Amino acid sequence: MLHISDLHLNPIGYDLTSRLVDQFGVDAVVDTGDLSTWGSSAESAFVNRIGGLGVPYVFVRGNHDSEGIARAVGRQRGAVVLDGQVRTVAGLRFAGVGDPRTTPSEGSADTVGKDAVAESAERLGRTVQAYDQVHPEAPVEVALVHDPTRLAGLVGRVPLVLAGHLHSRRVSEQDGTRVMIEGSTGGAGLTANGLQSLTDGEPVPLEATLLYFRRGGPDAGRLLAYDSVTVGGWA
Repeated sequence: MLHISDLHLNPIGYDLTSRLVDQFGVDAVVDTGDLSTWGSSAESAFVNRIGGLGVPYVFVRGNHDSEGIARAVGRQRGAVVLDGQVRTVAGLRFAGVGDPRTTPSEGSADTVGKDAVAESAERLGRTVQAYDQVHPEAPVEVALVHDPTRLAGLVGRVPLVLAGHLHSRRVSEQDGTRVMIEGSTGGAGLTANGLQSLTDGEPVPLEATLLYFRRGGPDAGRLLAYDSVTVGGWA
């Protein structure tokens, strides 16, 4: 599986995604949001390359993505948009929720609406718990959120959480939950911080992660390994 995030309208991010899908035989792409920057209807055309990837594309909305952007993603061939549901894709059970905010706040400097972020993670945690109680033999394996800064409601309830938002890759373990935060696959794209870094001659690198899961046996769905992909700034 390929984890991407925070493309922010940079088509080079989809170039990299397509190349990795083909080169590594990826079974599914997971996008943890902010593929747009302003969430406007004019940005909807940016999502049209999703169907051409040829594999399932699992998406949760970021704080820069409007409901209209999410609907545009959902119309693409192979796309699965999660917002409080559990779906099985490429043999893995995903639970995901979109960012509850619509705000231009960026990266680690974002301090807006964090109570709503915490509440959405708690709701998703309860969804995971309810699903697992009904399906004890096939529990949720991966949870998807955009903003990883308020994860108390998910930690300890799911083996793996994937997120983005911070424009910086980080990996940690909390109470049996591995949290993997992706950098910006679009090199922070068309955002104030991304363009400022480009102007300063220090463009943000493009980042993505290849995740390898066990296919069968008693440990089916367990994360075995991952490869971090970093490509120099997109200037």
